[in-house]
Amino acid sequence: MEDKIKQLEIARDDLLVACLSIRISDSTTYSQAAELVKAIKDLKKEITAFFEPMKTQAYKAWKAICETEKEQLLKLEPGEKHLSAEMVKYVQEQERKRKEEEERIRQELLKQEEERRLSMAEELEKSGKKEEAEKIIEEEINVPSVRVENEVPKVNGLHYREEWQFEIENENLIPREFLIPDEKKIRKYIKAMGETAKIPGVKIFKTKILVKGN
Repeated sequence: MEDKIKQLEIARDDLLVACLSIRISDSTTYSQAAELVKAIKDLKKEITAFFEPMKTQAYKAWKAICETEKEQLLKLEPGEKHLSAEMVKYVQEQERKRKEEEERIRQELLKQEEERRLSMAEELEKSGKKEEAEKIIEEEINVPSVRVENEVPKVNGLHYREEWQFEIENENLIPREFLIPDEKKIRKYIKAMGETAKIPGVKIFKTKILVKGN
């Protein structure tokens, strides 16, 4: 095998030198370049044919390993998905309870402050200070911020990330800047219609592609 690889390397290097030395200036050098293109094609076929059996064998072994790996990983997915769903549900429930508790405490503080001000206003009214009493009643109440910690334990190696998701409800309402052209559909249409193809906003032109074949 090493001898064959060495032969291919020598043939490749010789052909590469010949190719890079060509400067097409007339029909003769053009024909020489064409022959070298065909020679490259033939050498590529020879290289591919030489490595094909090894690639096939290696691919089969790789594929078998990947399938076994995939099978083992897939068997764990139901457990992982179930636990993830349960943990997220628990965290969301704890977050809901935390916010409810914060609101309960806030409302309690608000009630206490309202009762305190009402008591002060009543005392002021009894003292004949009606305007001051009204001012206290009308004054905006600012309750200090409340923070309640949730009861979810912290686990090393696990954390939660919040991210925004989306779901398309009506694609006809999506603004143009969020759309992309269907290039596969455009290419298929142009190939089918040829010179008669017309698409607003699309420049259609013909180009040449060098085909290395018989």
